[in-house]
Amino acid sequence: MSMKTMESTQSTKVGRGQLPPRGRGLRAGLLAALLLGGCMRSDLLFPDLAPIDPLAAPVYGMAQICVVRPHTWAMARTMFFHDNGNVVGATRGPSYFCYAAQPGVHRLEVLDGSPPPAVEFAAAAGQRLFFHHRVGIGHDRLTLMTEEEAPELLDKCEYSQLLDTPQRVVTSEAPARPLTKP
Repeated sequence: MSMKTMESTQSTKVGRGQLPPRGRGLRAGLLAALLLGGCMRSDLLFPDLAPIDPLAAPVYGMAQICVVRPHTWAMARTMFFHDNGNVVGATRGPSYFCYAAQPGVHRLEVLDGSPPPAVEFAAAAGQRLFFHHRVGIGHDRLTLMTEEEAPELLDKCEYSQLLDTPQRVVTSEAPARPLTKP
């Protein structure tokens, strides 16, 4: 077969508007990169050194709240948390975060569900509170842990640090609602 015949045979295999096999592979690779890139969240970091030590004393005059998600269930699912309407952190896979909270009443919510799972609690200055975040199908749960239970679950997790974005400001100190007096 002559070179001219081979070229004309190959060019007839690729129809009008179609890409050659190499072009289809490139297009599929670009499409996959775009789709996967959209799923990646660069605003959630996992630093080597946690900026807040969960077992240390809280900042003077404040309470310290930590949310611990030690499970690998729904590992790719990022869960955001509000305290009294302020974004305070997020988890993805086995991770945890901590934040300072003013003394008073708080409402901690998982922002994934209708209605969002929430827990209300009073926080006192110098107090450390640990919440176990259990991810479920269709519903999540937050339960208060004892300080004795926390170290074992924290050892299974990485610290997650949520960064501010133009669409979201993360609060490092959650304001409280005043305690109501009877």
